[in-house]
Amino acid sequence: MALGDILNRDLFRFRSISQNPGFFERFLALLAIVGCAWGGYRLWTAPAFAAKAPAADTTTGAAVQRSQGVSYGLVVARPISGSTVGGDHILLDGTVQVDGVTVSCNGARLQVQERYFRTTVALQEGQNVIEIAARGREGEQREQVIVIRDLIGPEVRITQPSQGAVVAQRVVTIRGDLVDDAPARVSIGGKPAALRDDAVFQGAALLEPGENVIPIVAEDRAGNRTTFELRVTLDSDPPIVVIQLPIEGARVRADTILVRGQVDEAVRNEVLVNGIPVPVRGKKFETTLRLGRDGRQSIIVNALDEAGNATRQAVSIVRDTRAPRLSEWAIADGTLTGVADEELLRAFVDGVPATVSGVNLSGKLPIRAVDEVTSIKVRLIDLAGNEETHEVVPEVGDGR
Repeated sequence: MALGDILNRDLFRFRSISQNPGFFERFLALLAIVGCAWGGYRLWTAPAFAAKAPAADTTTGAAVQRSQGVSYGLVVARPISGSTVGGDHILLDGTVQVDGVTVSCNGARLQVQERYFRTTVALQEGQNVIEIAARGREGEQREQVIVIRDLIGPEVRITQPSQGAVVAQRVVTIRGDLVDDAPARVSIGGKPAALRDDAVFQGAALLEPGENVIPIVAEDRAGNRTTFELRVTLDSDPPIVVIQLPIEGARVRADTILVRGQVDEAVRNEVLVNGIPVPVRGKKFETTLRLGRDGRQSIIVNALDEAGNATRQAVSIVRDTRAPRLSEWAIADGTLTGVADEELLRAFVDGVPATVSGVNLSGKLPIRAVDEVTSIKVRLIDLAGNEETHEVVPEVGDGR
């Protein structure tokens, strides 16, 4: 019989049957029965199908190594592989996706209830490898979790500022790093500090005048803590510099001058005298400074303490190499009075000390015969030590 005749015959029969009452209801019921049977078959053979295909990674990242082939949907929820802990035990739990499967941890069988298992695992210091196995009719699925037990806290290393540092600002920036395989957090003075992936941290602390003890607490992922105490002194007061020599306004004739002084606290090894470094020993300094030409000159001392506070102190002097001159004089009632062209230190009239006030002088003349004509020597010494002797010749009629 030809294929076309067969198809026409079967189609005629189907049309005849489909016209019977209740045909479609019975047809749909038959399809439902077939579908249920197929679904049950797939569920029963699920492990076999799963064994033929690669298992999807549905874990939380717990397993670092899993067996190839058989899969019962073994998932280790806790702990996450690579975890670092500080305790001597750790909770392990997870699930399987197939009934009738036995689960063991490091060879010890676990109780599985409604596909869930749970146990406690003892840890040794260092790395711990935990083996979890699920066994069924189709074979075995294994998972491996690595947990590190860490009992040592992070080492805190401070790079800024140094221990015992003296600073001038109230807010100090603190930088350092942690030596640890799993650093977690750092606090400075009780406040969280920024911690980078490379274990470098940075934060700030507010200082009070005087010495400050700043606690720096570091913690790793295992919960181990280390406390480091950083001592920093706040000094906002500049050092006091006293120039003992020369005194303000001093007049000198030499081309050098002795500069001597002291400071009230430790400075950075030296002071600067007119820009020249001068060492400080026992809070005292001394140097000889070369002077320039005649005239007013400044001597400036700069000091810097350990905190960076600066002080500037200065005195003004006059270099004078010119001798004083007697610009005016007169004789009356046996007394010679005169005026110099600069301030005097001392004066002598014929070797007898005269009274000096600024540029003025006054001295008694020696008693001589009225008709005796002679010269009078007036010796002048200025504040710089320059001196000059002037000879005064009184005229006849000058009152003595």
